[in-house]
Amino acid sequence: ININSTFATSAGSGGTVDFTNSGTLFVAAAGDMTLDGAFTQNTGPVTIAGDITTTNDNITFNGAVTVTGAVVFAPGSASLVVNSTFTSGANTVDVNGGVTIGAAGTLNAPTGGNTLFVLGTWTNNGSFVHNSGTVNFDGGNQTISKNTTFFNFTKTDSTNNSTDVTLTFDNTATQTVNGLLTLDGLDDNDRVNLVSDLPPRSKEGC
Repeated sequence: ININSTFATSAGSGGTVDFTNSGTLFVAAAGDMTLDGAFTQNTGPVTIAGDITTTNDNITFNGAVTVTGAVVFAPGSASLVVNSTFTSGANTVDVNGGVTIGAAGTLNAPTGGNTLFVLGTWTNNGSFVHNSGTVNFDGGNQTISKNTTFFNFTKTDSTNNSTDVTLTFDNTATQTVNGLLTLDGLDDNDRVNLVSDLPPRSKEGC
């Protein structure tokens, strides 16, 4: 399918798009992909020369995807699931939900020093290529699971509400930061706490 204008779905009309074969979806530079419903790709490649904007549902890519425009997953329940190769260009990728990289998946971060924003959980069962960019965990309490090598890693508490935010790490995994680690709390009652998901040991018998 070649689309030279905007490709849009509407949740109000049931707007689920499910590509079940190995065909190709190409959205030219003159068009963007705007999704108000779920989108599931099987194995065929998807090339988006414009922008991707979602407003509600999850997006699942099971085939190779190349996006050269900006990617914005609007606040709500939208999450990104990558089970093949997802390649973003020199633009911001803003996922206002979770990111899951499947066992056969590769998530290539934005190039050119751009930022991947993640509001929800991060689960990496596959491969993450940081491209010397930044992953900014901009949600409240968030969890990072499985092994990942980041370049720049940022977590901030951006709300002055006298409540700390917690970043929980998988105790069986290793997180590596090859660049700058930024943990930024606002003040002494709006801090960023780093914790393990391993329950505290009992003191019985001590």
